[in-house]
Amino acid sequence: MKSLLYKDFLALRTFLLFFLASVIFLLLIGFIKINELLPAAAIVAMTIPFQLISVEEKNNSHIFVNSLPVDRNAVVGAKYLFTLLVSTLLIGAAKMVNVFFSLPSERDFWDLLIAFVGIWGFTAVFYPLYYWLGPVFVKIGLFVTFIVAFGVAPMLYNMGVKNNFWGLLEVFESYPSLFWVIVLLAFTGIMLFLSLLLSSWLYRRKDF
Repeated sequence: MKSLLYKDFLALRTFLLFFLASVIFLLLIGFIKINELLPAAAIVAMTIPFQLISVEEKNNSHIFVNSLPVDRNAVVGAKYLFTLLVSTLLIGAAKMVNVFFSLPSERDFWDLLIAFVGIWGFTAVFYPLYYWLGPVFVKIGLFVTFIVAFGVAPMLYNMGVKNNFWGLLEVFESYPSLFWVIVLLAFTGIMLFLSLLLSSWLYRRKDF
């Protein structure tokens, strides 16, 4: 597993270093603000699976990996673990910088939780679709993700603000915060577990 994780790190090393250098540069010139780091990190975290798979498809590294005495379940598990680890580190680091330069508030926790749940949920959806549809999904999925992130999501948010989020805020406030934390984490955990099982099953059926 460690070797597989290290392989994925090497595949994305340049991308991650470029992202880090870009963020530092954009912060220094004032193009992005400290409070915009978390959304930026979340968007980059969503592109990690796309970047990882694109590099593998380009280099045909999946063929090499499957020529080794490596369990296919471990290959899939490493993909999930690497994506979740890097995404969590990116989002956590962005929020830590944000909190360091501003006064902490209760919203910080919810921002972090929603970002984590969103990325983990995205990961749970991405990999089964990739192992089912293949490389074509990477090309189409990246375009669809871009449209949803920058087109559909802001539109839905604005509609929600105008309609008081269709009464969902009242439902949310009627239960204690701990209840929603448990529900979100449990739901996301179940999604990831089922997603991992499905991805492993699909990957075992592939011929290389």
